[in-house]
Amino acid sequence: EDNLVKFSPNTIAKKLHRYFAHGSLEKIVAMVKSSSHPQKEEIIISLNKLNCEECVKTSKRKAIRKVGLPLATKFDDCVAMDLKMINDRWVLHMIDCFSRFSVVVPVKKKKYSALIPLL
Repeated sequence: EDNLVKFSPNTIAKKLHRYFAHGSLEKIVAMVKSSSHPQKEEIIISLNKLNCEECVKTSKRKAIRKVGLPLATKFDDCVAMDLKMINDRWVLHMIDCFSRFSVVVPVKKKKYSALIPLL
């Protein structure tokens, strides 16, 4: 029994974590709970506080959203507009962000005063 308490609970937690190939905390805690080690409660506490540098380096990053949240919640709430040149003519392309309804209007001049009446 002196051999069982030879190492501190923190050292035992680190060794178990490394011995089981940086395995999941839940599985190692379940194994320790089922053991007859006299310091199993302290080992479990140490396992929960364990911060392994190797696990931090190789852990998966948090998922980053590839798509943004919708801008509109109803029709005509948000309209995206773009001026495009098609066949040497300017057109105003408008898209409703909620319904994706699209309208293309020809523009005579690319000036602010010419665009206002089209809206």
